[in-house]
Amino acid sequence: STGQYFYQSGARTKFSFTLVSSGPNAPWHIDQLPSGTHLLLTQSDFEQVFEPQNLYFYYRLVPGDLVPDPVYVPVQAANGAVNTNVASDLVRGLLRGGGKWLSGAIQTAFPAGTKLLGPVVISNQTAMVNLGGAAAHADQGKLQAMYAQLQQTLTYAAYSRAVATSVELEIDGQAQNLNSTGDVVPGRAQATSVAGR
Repeated sequence: STGQYFYQSGARTKFSFTLVSSGPNAPWHIDQLPSGTHLLLTQSDFEQVFEPQNLYFYYRLVPGDLVPDPVYVPVQAANGAVNTNVASDLVRGLLRGGGKWLSGAIQTAFPAGTKLLGPVVISNQTAMVNLGGAAAHADQGKLQAMYAQLQQTLTYAAYSRAVATSVELEIDGQAQNLNSTGDVVPGRAQATSVAGR
């Protein structure tokens, strides 16, 4: 659920499921997957349906620095919808916070209770992110810090192609006048304020 990848080699697992057929010469299909099981994929299947990306969070010890939190996001969609789905999943990941392995070392600019209002829309390589909830009460410095996290996460190509080349942040459907202060530099935020919860 957090996009973290756990590889387990050589483990034996037993699953029980029911097969059904619609007729004497029809193929057999799994009727229902066993409950409470994880998705099991071979390494090659995993690489076809998940894409490596980074979420960027503020490093607690150096105000303004962003650090990557590597995650995998599903890319199962029609070709035209892939970037939109990936972008929406990445923004949801930012709103959830970082993985356990970075807990205590990172913080986010997104106030608790911030919501993604609809999917991220990609138009002309610009990701339009519409946030609501607690983000509607954020001051200009906090908005700039949130924008920097979004910009680094959605426009920086670490392992895969970048999802977009620019980001537009909207709060409750209203475009915010935010710009990065320079080139996106890995590990360096483009914000002017310290991000805190």
